[in-house]
Amino acid sequence: MGSKISLQLASLGYKVVGIDYRPFIFKHKNLEFIQGNFFNIDLPAESFDCVFCISTIEHIGLPAYNIKPFEQGDKKAREKIYNLLKKRGKLILTVPFGKAIVNQFERSYDQKSLNQLIKMFKIDEFKIYERSKSGWILSNNSSNKYEKVACVVCVKI
Repeated sequence: MGSKISLQLASLGYKVVGIDYRPFIFKHKNLEFIQGNFFNIDLPAESFDCVFCISTIEHIGLPAYNIKPFEQGDKKAREKIYNLLKKRGKLILTVPFGKAIVNQFERSYDQKSLNQLIKMFKIDEFKIYERSKSGWILSNNSSNKYEKVACVVCVKI
């Protein structure tokens, strides 16, 4: 929850539950923050209309943030998210995109590995952005720039 998206959504009137290992300093009447391990938090199945996973899933299961590593962290998180979503619920996901690479800190996905990650969902929207001198811009995906991000809106079917 390093991003302020949860606070912005709460300010717009949405009921928001944010989860992170690290503390979140902002408070709002529509925001419930839970600090801890996502896998150890007991939430009811099919209780969310939407899950935002912004620059998150690529780190799960890797030794970043002094967390004990485990296999298939991104896929285990996807399964838990799928179970938490209501039917027709949406997963809004951003991940590093380009070459499929795994290091100590994060995974980067290519088209094949990203398709494997989100195979349980129907893709509603898929865009790739790349960093330019003026900020993040929509990519035509023909450049070989490493610093790209895929933004995917997925629907639970």
